[in-house]
Amino acid sequence: MISDLLKGLSASHLHTKEITSIVEKKLHLVNQLDQETLNFLAQAYGKKGLTYNTRIVVNGMIERHLKINNETYTTLVKGFCKKGNLRELNACWNLAQIDGWLPRREDSKALIECLFSHKMLREAVQLLESILISYPDLMSDMCHMILDKLFVTGCTGIASTLLEELEQRGIILDQMAYNSLIRGLCKENNFLVAFTVLDGMLAKNFAPCLDVTVQLIPRLCKANRFGKAVHLKEIGL
Repeated sequence: MISDLLKGLSASHLHTKEITSIVEKKLHLVNQLDQETLNFLAQAYGKKGLTYNTRIVVNGMIERHLKINNETYTTLVKGFCKKGNLRELNACWNLAQIDGWLPRREDSKALIECLFSHKMLREAVQLLESILISYPDLMSDMCHMILDKLFVTGCTGIASTLLEELEQRGIILDQMAYNSLIRGLCKENNFLVAFTVLDGMLAKNFAPCLDVTVQLIPRLCKANRFGKAVHLKEIGL
């Protein structure tokens, strides 16, 4: 049977080209494949960059009420994210969320980066929350990676919104994240928001780094916030 053949190829770690080639010659038998084989086939198409073929396989699985596994959802989301097809990406995203999808640890960073690159902030934060619950040791690296990426692309405003969103969800960032955010805001001359972030930082008993303190003190003085400037000098200089 074609199902047994594909499983045998999978076990031998052959390239996906051979697998998809066999399927294309036996398309009339695809509906006879079992759940495990269809998930494998969907992922094989994804590895070849044939994301729309993956979607066709997944649609057939949905019609047959078969379970789509985490790796297949990851293949779909990554594929449509790379292609920039936001309509399909949103559709796949909604399906994946209903099924409780969670990417593997090694796929998490690339998926978060991809979502942010398309300014899908809500989805990125939603995925980040799930990732941090399942892989709490990734918190620092993931949050700093996201903030750094936003600063590089000049999206400091989004970074500030992200900080608020994360905290509303109970994810508290460390001192380094606040310093990075304030640096980015100062670089963009967005000192009003920088002052707000500073207030939140100080409320958590986090002290700004020396370079951040040096940037903020003259700006605080210029804004007639002398008390805050003196406080920064006392704790940072």
